Parts: sequence; structure tokens; C-alpha cells
Amino acid sequence: MHSVDEVKGTQIGAGLSGKPLIWWSVATLIVLVLFYAGVRARSNHEELTRGKINAGSDAFRKGDFAGAVKIYEEAAGIDPSNPKVHESLGRAYEAVNELPKAAGAYEKSLSLSAEQPAVLYRLAVLDRDLGRHKKAIALLKRAIALNKDDVSPRLLLASIYKHLEKYTAAIGQYDYVIEHLTTGVETAEVMADKGVVLWQQNRDGKAAIKEWEAALKKDPGNRKALGMLSVVKALTNKPAPRRTQAR
Repeated sequence: MHSVDEVKGTQIGAGLSGKPLIWWSVATLIVLVLFYAGVRARSNHEELTRGKINAGSDAFRKGDFAGAVKIYEEAAGIDPSNPKVHESLGRAYEAVNELPKAAGAYEKSLSLSAEQPAVLYRLAVLDRDLGRHKKAIALLKRAIALNKDDVSPRLLLASIYKHLEKYTAAIGQYDYVIEHLTTGVETAEVMADKGVVLWQQNRDGKAAIKEWEAALKKDPGNRKALGMLSVVKALTNKPAPRRTQAR
């Protein structure tokens, strides 16, 4: 037989041991409900953002750039941590010639996802146009490091070096591009640009003429090479090549 005190103690102990189990179950249920509610909310949020991006793209393709800006701005308000939204907004700002705003949108996109060669390139173009050459050079070097196969950043970098009269650096970029291009027409155009830089570097026509003549072997109709050869050979009293007539 158990005493009254023993029975009461057992009942109290059972009550105490059961309560933590109940509270744990309730807490677990609450966590699960909140978790799935959050997942659903995020799913709806992402779906709404995708809808805005698609709508903005449609407006952009149709030439409604102001409409695209409005839609992308709404998307940025819905999902400010989405780098794609800010990249798209930057392109739309460019289309309406809001260059400082475009640069800001690209910078925001890169702050959310740094490894975007295409965005780095677009921002570098804007910085070049806005006269921020040092910043543009740094951006292009980052883009090149991320994608060595894309020659566009190298060509833009070469043009900036040329503008800054850093001719040796420009020639280095042209040489890399010439080595890696596959089509004769594209190679000839870059060789023609390199010839211009060689001429600007020291006004010694020999190296420049050699480059333009090599360009014409790749593409006999390259206008830049033909034009520069005519000018430089006139200045150096050398006969310019005649343009080949198609038969």
C-alpha cells in the first residue's frame, strides 16, 4: 500500500513530466507552421519578381524603355536583393540615357553578386563614357579575370589605354585579341586599330604600315587599314596600295 503522500507525489511527478512534452510538441508545431508559411511566402515573392522581370523584358523588347524602367523599379522594390533585377534596371536606365542611374543600378547588382562579367563590362562602358577611366580599367580587369575567352573587355580596355596615351598597354591588349580571334575580318579590324596605335606611339610609319598590310591580307577591303596606309604613305612618300576591284 502506498501512503497518501506517495500517491500525491507520483501524480505531481507525472504532471510535471508530461508538461514539457506537451510544450515541446506545441513549439515544434509552431516552428513547422512558420517554416512552411515562410517557404510559401518566398515562393510567391519569387514568382512575383519573375513576373515583373518578364514584363520588363517584354516592354524593353518592344522599345518601351520608360515602361521597362517603371516595371523594373517596381521589381526592385519587391525584391531589392535580386541582382538580376538591378542589372535589368541598369540596362533600362541606359536606354533612356539616365547614365548615372544606370551606373548605380549596375553597382547595386555587383554588390549583391560580384562575379558578373557582363555587368562589369556594362558598368565599365558607362564609367568610360562618364570620364571615370581609372574605375573603368579596374572593372575591365575584373571582367577579364572572370572570363578570359571574351575579347570585348580587352578591346574596350585597349581603347581606354589608347585614349590615355598608354600605347604599350593598348598594344598588349590588341596582341592578345589578335592571337585569339578566329575570323579574318575581325582580326583585320583589330590589326588596323593596333596599326593606328603604333603610328600614334612614335610616328614611325614602318611598324604601323606593316600592321596595316598584314590586316589587308586578312581582309583586303578593310577601310581603316586602306585609309591609314594612304595617309601615312603619303606622309612618308611611299606609294599607297590600290584597292582591289571585285570582278
